[in-house]
Amino acid sequence: MPAPPVQSVSPLAPIGVSAALAAAEDPNYKPKPKIFDEFALTDRVGIVSGGNRGLGLEMALALCEAGARAIYCFDLPSTPSEEWVKTAEYVKKLENGSRLEYVSIDVRDQAALWAKAQEIGDREQRMDVCVAAAGILKSHTDCLTYPAEQFKQVRAFCLSWINFCNGCLGFGREHEWSAVHGTGSRTTNEAFRQWG
Repeated sequence: MPAPPVQSVSPLAPIGVSAALAAAEDPNYKPKPKIFDEFALTDRVGIVSGGNRGLGLEMALALCEAGARAIYCFDLPSTPSEEWVKTAEYVKKLENGSRLEYVSIDVRDQAALWAKAQEIGDREQRMDVCVAAAGILKSHTDCLTYPAEQFKQVRAFCLSWINFCNGCLGFGREHEWSAVHGTGSRTTNEAFRQWG
């Protein structure tokens, strides 16, 4: 049986419990929080489906706040919403080099999606993060009372998009895997707006 692959070591090591154990053995070890450095997205590039509004736009903004160079918001409308435009202006004011880009595309179309991801990967020379936040939930249906057939449609769409998203990460010279799937509901989205 072949040996398991060697795990990569963070350039910030030691981190977590390893740092605590190192501090216990070395009285000169100076503890320093590293969590924000470990999760920093400096110079990363990503795609967020459903990024025109709601949870997708919130996730795109969070990625920019974490230092991403560019986050491409994929969504169906031919032009971005006023909410998206104002958020993109806000991102510029962060002055951390981040930017939001809007792409009108149907993420159910695998060939078009991969072609656009290839174009972005070639331009940016990397593709690090894909967030699957697009949804096809019906605004008139409460998520707790979804009819089975309607739920199966939503589930099929979401599983397809996650698979398509995984394929997008192969475009660009460098990539990592990070997919999140968000099946929102009107109730969830309204609650999220009240918290945010």
